[in-house]
Amino acid sequence: MPKKILFIYNANSDAGSKMLDFAHKIVRPATYNCNLCSLTHGNFTENKKWKNFRERLLAEGYELVFYHKDEFQNSYKSKFGHKYTYPII
Repeated sequence: MPKKILFIYNANSDAGSKMLDFAHKIVRPATYNCNLCSLTHGNFTENKKWKNFRERLLAEGYELVFYHKDEFQNSYKSKFGHKYTYPII
C-alpha cells in the first residue's frame, strides 16, 4: 500500500481566489494566512528546497496529494461538517 500524504492549502481553487491570494502574498506577505503556500511556493515559482524535498519523497515511494480547501471539502464530505484549521499536512 503506497504511503500517502495530503497537503491542504488554506486557499480556494477558483480563479478569483487565486488572483487575490497572489496579490496578497506580494502586497502583505506577513498577513497571508497560508503557511503551506509560503513553504511550497514563492511569488512566482515553486521553492527550490521544497521541490527537492518533494522529489525525494516521491522517489521514496510516497504519494503526494495536494488540495485547495474547497477541493478537499468536496472530496472528503462529511455529514458532521469540517472542523479543521487550514493549512493541513
